[in-house]
Amino acid sequence: MHTVEAGLYKYWRVDANPNSSSCERVPTKITVSSSFSLRQCWAMVVVLVVGLSMGLVTLCLEVMLLQVFTYRPCGAET
Repeated sequence: MHTVEAGLYKYWRVDANPNSSSCERVPTKITVSSSFSLRQCWAMVVVLVVGLSMGLVTLCLEVMLLQVFTYRPCGAET
């Protein structure tokens, strides 16, 4: 009982198994990090280009519709 109270039991246990906690949660998936290339992320580039194109088309339509709905011929009453 004195060894537990003095902390010797814990010291001996830690000393006997220094890396016991590292084996408790072994990773299930190994990840490898590498730099991206255009070949690896072409889908992201396609989504970006499509989104920018749709935004540009929407902007052009808004400008055209603004001109159509606000058009007043010269000499027209305001």
